[in-house]
Amino acid sequence: MSNYSTSTAVLNLGSSQLLFDELAKITDISSMAEFHYKKGELILKQGIPATYAVYIQNGTVKVCKENSNGKLNIITLCEAGRFPGILAILGKGVNEFTLEALSGVTVLNINMDALRSVLLNCPELAMHILETAGRQATDAITRLATINNKQLPGRLADILLYFYHFFGEQMEFELPLKRHELAQFAGTTKESIIRTLAEFKHDKIIELNGSQVRINSMEIVETLSRLG
Repeated sequence: MSNYSTSTAVLNLGSSQLLFDELAKITDISSMAEFHYKKGELILKQGIPATYAVYIQNGTVKVCKENSNGKLNIITLCEAGRFPGILAILGKGVNEFTLEALSGVTVLNINMDALRSVLLNCPELAMHILETAGRQATDAITRLATINNKQLPGRLADILLYFYHFFGEQMEFELPLKRHELAQFAGTTKESIIRTLAEFKHDKIIELNGSQVRINSMEIVETLSRLG
């Protein structure tokens, strides 16, 4: 973790300004603190008490789940304007996920008790945040449930479609994950994901140059995703 400050903690809030207006009514600035992280730095560790909620002001965060053997599985990616792991506010008070900066990231840590008070006093805002969190959770569960029933071509097709939508339906994009992270995302090994990428490239389904990808045949990618 790098720079810390509170003086700019209420800047760059975008569409979540209502939340922070409500926070300002019932609490002081000490309930919020801004932190800056470099790529690869740990933001939040799975299993620690959920004493604060993390709001992403800018950058991209990798949301991971660690199994009993210490192996990490990437659940999803979150961008600015999201509260990754916000459902901890409804649970047993323990962070269920590990958060890692996938780029330079600025987050706002908000005291969980202060956030609960805001949500209790502003039902409209509570519904908006929880509906968004619910959709994220449903999407992640659906992806995990389906990917385990697919062969490697179907899993890689799902990843390509994920990033196609993540980057605003762009046919060409830079993979934000390294090969071993793609394997964690697909629930397979690094060697298997490298081999399957090479097969997609050989079959001209995609163009691949390092981390730069271009989807040549969306029809084939969608078919592989559907058939698994």
